[in-house]
Amino acid sequence: MDSDHISNQRDTEYLRIDSRTHGKLFKILTTLELKCWDKESLKKETGLNQQELDLSLTILKLHGYLEEIKKTSNCILCLTREQCINSQKIYRITEKGRKLLSEMTKQKL
Repeated sequence: MDSDHISNQRDTEYLRIDSRTHGKLFKILTTLELKCWDKESLKKETGLNQQELDLSLTILKLHGYLEEIKKTSNCILCLTREQCINSQKIYRITEKGRKLLSEMTKQKL
């Protein structure tokens, strides 16, 4: 068993402690799976209030499951740039976040 699998397994178990929080984190990761989102659009898409979203984003960032990126000139090449046209901060799922989402999805089945 490799260390990434053990780490993800440990993190998944940690996130299982509070099922409400687990559900919110799952919703955010699922939303970010296919494209980047700014905070306001993410709030609308997930239906979370500002406090729930801020807390969830903080947890996910601290654990390395998503990253906050700044809008740059490279964004002109992004297929989903209209999603975040008015924002300077954009959120993107990391590879670690994709692995966790995969584990969380398996547990839901």
